[in-house]
Amino acid sequence: MSRLIAVDPIGCGCTECMAGGYVPLNRANAAHVAALLTGRLRNHTGATFQVSADYELEPGANLLTAAPPGAARHL
Repeated sequence: MSRLIAVDPIGCGCTECMAGGYVPLNRANAAHVAALLTGRLRNHTGATFQVSADYELEPGANLLTAAPPGAARHL
């Protein structure tokens, strides 16, 4: 099995997908998608992805210490 290097379009069945070097988007797991979004895997999907997060600031807090609502806070 090859080392995974890219995410291909949904339903792709190319040689690289069959050999394990690429994975079709519909078969990608959460770790694959995270690697795609962070640039560790190439994006061959033809799609553009955008990630956004909402932050809540408590009085006296700042963006350096902010975390998305419900996120675990590590002190």
